[in-house]
Amino acid sequence: MQNQNKCLGCGAIKQTTNPLEVGYVKSLEHEYCLDCFQLAHYGKTNKHYHPNNYSEIKEKSLIFIIQSIMQLDLLFTQPITRIQPNAKYVYIINQIDLLPKDINLGFIHHQLLKYAKDNNVTYHDIILMSALNKNDIENLKEYIMSEREKDIYLFGFQNSGKSTILKALTNNEKVLSINKAGLTQETIIEDFNNKKLYDMPGTYVSGYLSDFLNMKSIERCYLKKL
Repeated sequence: MQNQNKCLGCGAIKQTTNPLEVGYVKSLEHEYCLDCFQLAHYGKTNKHYHPNNYSEIKEKSLIFIIQSIMQLDLLFTQPITRIQPNAKYVYIINQIDLLPKDINLGFIHHQLLKYAKDNNVTYHDIILMSALNKNDIENLKEYIMSEREKDIYLFGFQNSGKSTILKALTNNEKVLSINKAGLTQETIIEDFNNKKLYDMPGTYVSGYLSDFLNMKSIERCYLKKL
Protein backbone atom coordinates (compact mmCIF):
# COMPACT_ATOMS: atom_id res chain seq x y z
CA MET A 1 0.00 0.00 0.00
CA GLN A 2 1.23 3.47 -0.88
CA ASN A 3 2.56 5.51 2.06
CA GLN A 4 0.01 8.22 2.93
CA ASN A 5 2.85 10.68 3.55
CA LYS A 6 4.02 10.39 -0.05
CA CYS A 7 2.68 11.87 -3.27
CA LEU A 8 0.81 9.21 -5.27
CA GLY A 9 2.27 10.61 -8.49
CA CYS A 10 6.01 10.86 -7.94
CA GLY A 11 6.44 9.18 -4.55
CA ALA A 12 8.04 12.25 -2.97
CA ILE A 13 7.46 12.89 0.73
CA LYS A 14 4.79 15.59 1.01
CA GLN A 15 5.75 18.91 2.61
CA THR A 16 4.00 22.26 3.10
CA THR A 17 6.95 24.56 3.80
CA ASN A 18 8.69 25.27 0.49
CA PRO A 19 6.79 25.59 -2.84
CA LEU A 20 10.11 25.43 -4.71
CA GLU A 21 11.08 22.02 -3.33
CA VAL A 22 9.89 18.59 -4.42
CA GLY A 23 6.74 17.23 -2.74
CA TYR A 24 5.09 20.58 -1.96
CA VAL A 25 1.38 20.45 -1.08
CA LYS A 26 -0.94 23.13 0.26
CA SER A 27 -2.42 20.52 2.59
CA LEU A 28 -1.03 17.15 3.69
CA GLU A 29 -4.48 15.69 2.99
CA HIS A 30 -3.91 16.11 -0.75
CA GLU A 31 -2.99 12.89 -2.58
CA TYR A 32 -0.70 14.56 -5.12
CA CYS A 33 1.99 17.20 -4.73
CA LEU A 34 1.24 20.48 -6.48
CA ASP A 35 3.58 19.70 -9.37
CA CYS A 36 1.97 16.30 -10.07
CA PHE A 37 -1.54 17.76 -9.66
CA GLN A 38 -0.84 20.41 -12.28
CA LEU A 39 0.72 17.81 -14.54
CA ALA A 40 -2.22 15.40 -14.23
CA HIS A 41 -5.03 17.96 -14.58
CA TYR A 42 -3.52 20.68 -16.73
CA GLY A 43 -0.65 18.92 -18.47
CA LYS A 44 1.87 21.48 -17.37
CA THR A 45 4.78 21.80 -15.01
CA ASN A 46 7.74 24.14 -14.88
CA LYS A 47 10.11 22.04 -12.79
CA HIS A 48 12.24 18.98 -13.54
CA TYR A 49 13.69 17.09 -10.59
CA HIS A 50 16.47 14.58 -11.10
CA PRO A 51 16.89 12.21 -8.14
CA ASN A 52 20.22 10.45 -7.90
CA ASN A 53 19.91 8.31 -4.77
CA TYR A 54 18.40 4.84 -4.61
CA SER A 55 16.91 3.04 -1.68
CA GLU A 56 18.55 -0.19 -0.58
CA ILE A 57 17.91 -3.04 -3.01
CA LYS A 58 17.26 -6.41 -1.43
CA GLU A 59 19.33 -9.46 -2.22
CA LYS A 60 17.81 -12.22 -4.35
CA SER A 61 15.45 -9.77 -6.00
CA LEU A 62 14.29 -9.49 -9.61
CA ILE A 63 15.39 -6.24 -11.24
CA PHE A 64 13.79 -5.00 -14.44
CA ILE A 65 16.01 -2.49 -16.21
CA ILE A 66 13.60 -0.70 -18.52
CA GLN A 67 14.77 1.13 -21.63
CA SER A 68 12.83 2.83 -24.37
CA ILE A 69 13.49 1.43 -27.84
CA MET A 70 14.59 5.01 -28.55
CA GLN A 71 17.29 4.76 -25.89
CA LEU A 72 19.26 1.80 -27.21
CA ASP A 73 22.43 3.88 -27.13
CA LEU A 74 22.10 3.82 -23.32
CA LEU A 75 21.42 0.09 -23.05
CA PHE A 76 23.62 -1.85 -20.60
CA THR A 77 25.14 1.40 -19.28
CA GLN A 78 23.40 1.54 -15.88
CA PRO A 79 25.76 0.40 -13.09
CA ILE A 80 22.94 -1.31 -11.19
CA THR A 81 24.90 -4.54 -10.72
CA ARG A 82 27.37 -2.62 -8.57
CA ILE A 83 24.56 -1.64 -6.21
CA GLN A 84 23.23 -5.18 -5.74
CA PRO A 85 25.30 -7.97 -7.33
CA ASN A 86 23.15 -10.73 -5.80
CA ALA A 87 20.08 -10.11 -7.92
CA LYS A 88 18.55 -11.33 -11.17
CA TYR A 89 18.60 -8.78 -14.01
CA VAL A 90 16.07 -8.62 -16.84
CA TYR A 91 16.32 -5.93 -19.52
CA ILE A 92 12.98 -4.71 -20.86
CA ILE A 93 13.06 -2.82 -24.15
CA ASN A 94 9.83 -0.83 -23.98
CA GLN A 95 7.85 1.31 -26.44
CA ILE A 96 8.39 -0.95 -29.44
CA ASP A 97 5.00 0.34 -30.65
CA LEU A 98 6.91 3.42 -31.84
CA LEU A 99 8.75 1.36 -34.46
CA PRO A 100 7.49 0.89 -38.03
CA LYS A 101 5.47 -2.30 -38.38
CA ASP A 102 7.90 -3.79 -40.91
CA ILE A 103 10.79 -3.77 -38.42
CA ASN A 104 12.08 -7.27 -37.68
CA LEU A 105 11.87 -7.50 -33.88
CA GLY A 106 13.41 -10.97 -33.93
CA PHE A 107 16.54 -9.57 -35.57
CA ILE A 108 16.74 -6.74 -33.01
CA HIS A 109 16.39 -9.24 -30.16
CA HIS A 110 19.08 -11.48 -31.63
CA GLN A 111 21.48 -8.54 -32.00
CA LEU A 112 20.87 -7.43 -28.41
CA LEU A 113 21.60 -10.93 -27.11
CA LYS A 114 24.77 -11.05 -29.18
CA TYR A 115 25.90 -7.63 -27.97
CA ALA A 116 25.26 -8.57 -24.34
CA LYS A 117 27.25 -11.79 -24.73
CA ASP A 118 30.14 -10.09 -26.53
CA ASN A 119 30.37 -7.44 -23.80
CA ASN A 120 29.97 -9.82 -20.83
CA VAL A 121 26.75 -8.16 -19.67
CA THR A 122 25.15 -9.77 -16.62
CA TYR A 123 21.54 -10.57 -17.46
CA HIS A 124 18.87 -13.23 -17.02
CA ASP A 125 16.68 -12.25 -19.95
CA ILE A 126 15.99 -9.54 -22.53
CA ILE A 127 12.36 -8.73 -23.33
CA LEU A 128 10.93 -6.55 -26.11
CA MET A 129 7.46 -5.16 -25.38
CA SER A 130 5.08 -2.24 -25.38
CA ALA A 131 3.42 -1.14 -22.15
CA LEU A 132 0.42 -0.11 -24.27
CA ASN A 133 -0.09 -3.64 -25.59
CA LYS A 134 -2.44 -5.68 -23.38
CA ASN A 135 -0.95 -8.98 -24.53
CA ASP A 136 2.55 -7.80 -23.68
CA ILE A 137 1.39 -6.74 -20.21
CA GLU A 138 -0.32 -10.08 -19.61
CA ASN A 139 2.84 -11.89 -20.72
CA LEU A 140 4.88 -9.75 -18.34
CA LYS A 141 2.51 -10.58 -15.47
CA GLU A 142 2.91 -14.29 -16.20
CA TYR A 143 6.68 -13.84 -16.41
CA ILE A 144 6.78 -12.19 -12.98
CA MET A 145 4.69 -14.95 -11.42
CA SER A 146 6.89 -17.63 -13.00
CA GLU A 147 9.95 -16.24 -11.20
CA ARG A 148 10.46 -17.10 -7.53
CA GLU A 149 11.69 -13.66 -6.42
CA LYS A 150 9.26 -11.74 -4.19
CA ASP A 151 10.78 -8.28 -4.67
CA ILE A 152 10.70 -6.79 -8.16
CA TYR A 153 12.42 -3.48 -8.88
CA LEU A 154 11.75 -1.26 -11.89
CA PHE A 155 14.75 0.82 -12.98
CA GLY A 156 15.15 2.97 -16.05
CA PHE A 157 16.26 6.25 -17.53
CA GLN A 158 13.81 9.12 -17.56
CA ASN A 159 10.88 8.56 -19.91
CA SER A 160 11.56 4.86 -20.41
CA GLY A 161 7.96 4.00 -19.49
CA LYS A 162 8.57 2.61 -15.98
CA SER A 163 5.50 4.19 -14.42
CA THR A 164 3.35 3.20 -17.40
CA ILE A 165 4.36 -0.43 -16.87
CA LEU A 166 3.71 -0.19 -13.13
CA LYS A 167 0.26 1.27 -13.76
CA ALA A 168 -0.58 -1.47 -16.26
CA LEU A 169 0.63 -4.24 -13.95
CA THR A 170 -1.23 -3.02 -10.87
CA ASN A 171 -4.30 -1.39 -12.47
CA ASN A 172 -3.70 1.53 -10.13
CA GLU A 173 -5.27 4.51 -11.88
CA LYS A 174 -3.74 6.93 -9.38
CA VAL A 175 -0.23 6.19 -10.61
CA LEU A 176 0.82 8.92 -13.03
CA SER A 177 2.27 7.81 -16.35
CA ILE A 178 2.98 11.06 -18.15
CA ASN A 179 5.93 12.12 -20.29
CA LYS A 180 7.77 14.15 -17.68
CA ALA A 181 11.49 13.88 -17.15
CA GLY A 182 12.26 12.49 -13.71
CA LEU A 183 8.61 12.03 -12.68
CA THR A 184 9.33 9.36 -10.05
CA GLN A 185 11.13 10.99 -7.11
CA GLU A 186 11.08 8.34 -4.41
CA THR A 187 10.45 4.60 -4.47
CA ILE A 188 6.78 3.80 -5.15
CA ILE A 189 5.79 0.40 -3.75
CA GLU A 190 2.79 -1.57 -5.02
CA ASP A 191 1.46 -5.02 -4.15
CA PHE A 192 1.41 -7.60 -6.93
CA ASN A 193 -0.29 -10.80 -5.77
CA ASN A 194 2.14 -12.06 -3.10
CA LYS A 195 5.02 -9.95 -4.41
CA LYS A 196 6.15 -6.33 -4.15
CA LEU A 197 6.80 -3.99 -7.08
CA TYR A 198 9.21 -1.10 -6.53
CA ASP A 199 9.09 1.77 -9.02
CA MET A 200 12.51 3.36 -8.53
CA PRO A 201 13.44 6.96 -9.38
CA GLY A 202 14.46 7.33 -13.00
CA THR A 203 18.16 7.51 -13.68
CA TYR A 204 19.00 11.03 -14.83
CA VAL A 205 21.07 11.44 -17.98
CA SER A 206 22.30 14.91 -18.88
CA GLY A 207 21.77 16.20 -22.38
CA TYR A 208 18.11 15.17 -22.59
CA LEU A 209 15.45 17.64 -23.73
CA SER A 210 14.51 18.43 -20.13
CA ASP A 211 17.83 20.23 -19.72
CA PHE A 212 16.93 22.75 -22.41
CA LEU A 213 13.14 22.94 -22.83
CA ASN A 214 10.08 23.47 -20.66
CA MET A 215 7.44 20.74 -20.36
CA LYS A 216 5.11 22.18 -23.02
CA SER A 217 7.91 22.27 -25.58
CA ILE A 218 9.08 18.77 -24.68
CA GLU A 219 5.62 17.29 -25.31
CA ARG A 220 5.80 18.47 -28.92
CA CYS A 221 9.02 16.52 -29.40
CA TYR A 222 7.84 13.11 -28.16
CA LEU A 223 7.19 10.46 -30.75
CA LYS A 224 3.63 9.20 -30.86
CA LYS A 225 2.23 6.18 -32.65
CA LEU A 226 0.53 7.21 -35.90
